[in-house]
Amino acid sequence: MVSQPQFPSFIFLKCLRMAQEHLQDEYSQIKDLELSLCVRIWEKQRDNCLDIGNELIRLITCLHEVPKLRPINDGLMEYINGQPLFKWLEEMRSSQTRNEYVASLIPLSVERKLDFMVMQVPHDASLYYVKWLQDALMIEARRDSESIYIDIVRHITLNMRSELGSRCVQRHTLLKGILSSVSHQVIQPLVWQALYLDWLYFDPKLLPLYEPGYQLLFQAVDQ
Repeated sequence: MVSQPQFPSFIFLKCLRMAQEHLQDEYSQIKDLELSLCVRIWEKQRDNCLDIGNELIRLITCLHEVPKLRPINDGLMEYINGQPLFKWLEEMRSSQTRNEYVASLIPLSVERKLDFMVMQVPHDASLYYVKWLQDALMIEARRDSESIYIDIVRHITLNMRSELGSRCVQRHTLLKGILSSVSHQVIQPLVWQALYLDWLYFDPKLLPLYEPGYQLLFQAVDQ
């Protein structure tokens, strides 16, 4: 039986994610508090933090130049250097981020809106409802508010499934609309990273993770 994620690891992930949005100088005090808490949790609960899986690697990669995170970066390097790199990658492949972690990064109201879109919204209305989602979340173009798209894309990729042959919005169509809406120069590559992160740890048993990214690539080549 798989053990349940521990509360400290949820807090650790959430604070890392918030720190990613607070890299600008104007948020330096908030960022320092968030990262200080992350380091304290890491020092006391390292095994629980590692349980987060490849989502941890994604966030640490985005924050790797922040000096305050050096204890965590050094700890991860010890974890990697303690065994061959191929062995570490193999473990990361089998340590997919649990659904609970990614779901914790978005409000329940957003999760319900996404479920509504893939279960009830006709395919032809997909662009209209992507705009509806954007307006409901008060996301402004080229502003920091677009960062929620990172978590939405991770949630769609990891936690949602589309019914094959359904006339409702498919995952890759929803993702295409979201990716087309992102205009912030810093956030845009992070949203794409959120979609294709799992390709680094390919596992043929987890094909649904790769299906929406593959569909988008197939459509781009076909066009």
